[in-house]
Amino acid sequence: EKNSAYLGSLDDPPRRLFATQSKVAFALPGQLLFLREGTLVAQGFEPDTLKLDPDPVTVATDVAARTLGIGGAFAVSGAGLLVYTHASPPATFSLRWRDRSGRDLGVFGEPDAYAQFRLAPDARRAAVAIDDEKAGSRSVWILEGGHTPRRLTFPGTHDWQPVWSPDGVRVAFSSYRDGLSNIYVKSAAGSGNDEPLVLSADQKDLGDFSPDGRYLVYRDTDRNLKGDIVADLTGGGKRIEVTSGGSSDEGAPRFSGDGRWVAYESDETGRFEVFVQPFPPTGARWQVSVSGGREPSWRSDGGELYYLDGGGMIVALPVDRKAPSFAPGTPQPLFAHTPRARFTNSYDASRDGSRFLVAVATPRGRAPSSTVVLNWAAALRK
Repeated sequence: EKNSAYLGSLDDPPRRLFATQSKVAFALPGQLLFLREGTLVAQGFEPDTLKLDPDPVTVATDVAARTLGIGGAFAVSGAGLLVYTHASPPATFSLRWRDRSGRDLGVFGEPDAYAQFRLAPDARRAAVAIDDEKAGSRSVWILEGGHTPRRLTFPGTHDWQPVWSPDGVRVAFSSYRDGLSNIYVKSAAGSGNDEPLVLSADQKDLGDFSPDGRYLVYRDTDRNLKGDIVADLTGGGKRIEVTSGGSSDEGAPRFSGDGRWVAYESDETGRFEVFVQPFPPTGARWQVSVSGGREPSWRSDGGELYYLDGGGMIVALPVDRKAPSFAPGTPQPLFAHTPRARFTNSYDASRDGSRFLVAVATPRGRAPSSTVVLNWAAALRK
């Protein structure tokens, strides 16, 4: 409800025009185009006086919206050309089990608009973020294999990136309810209130709990859209800079099961690769992927690290847990997995690493069509 259209000026502070979850386009001689629940409308606007006509006029219906991203599939030119794309069903995914060879072991979650998911420590439940395009929000649900998802958070707050506490009792998540993405936690049973864990003016993308539950590790993004990895004490206290400074972008941090290491992805080489460093940080670190690497995760005992390589393979990297320093073995490609861009995590491993839960895109049919309208504003005068 805080999303709005504003008018900006070099000389004056921004002025709020009206609430909307759509992008807004200005068209000569004086119209603002935007979406209202899938309907493209035009509202008369006088730039000099900032006067708005009282009521918008319908231009087209069934136009594709992207309410989660403040979007809208339309564009208008100064020459009177309008183009828009028709709405289509949202992308859906099923959650399926795979063994280490990629063999399908059955469905865990029926097709839905999943955005992220994370397995519970018992691997019988998953916390999932599900998009609701009509509500313009994303909520967290608890999914137990073979059962209907149970809602954990509610529309209007835009909650996502769920992470289980080590004991499987609570779920932490990022939320846009009070500005930039702050971090909250709630009982997985659904009881009680959403409790704030980390509140700040920075954009935060939640990564993981430490095995002892004392720390939350997450991506902290600066104004240059470059992320650093930060760990915060869950009970409050001074935060730990796991990575800091530089021009590289880091994200997707995950603790090893023994708490000794943090794995994360970084683009410091020019593309994203997976790195590992001690926790708390000592200055040491190791690059563990060489042909692209994203979405690191661990076996529960820390004896194996998984990641998605640049060729779309889930890779298992053995780690010698008895070595005094980080001692990786030879990486072993397991099976092909093609994630969709919307996911910040498109797979998760069971505690023993024998199974993997993966998001599999469901068929969408034909691509949506687009319509081009010449001299579109002439219809407004009829």
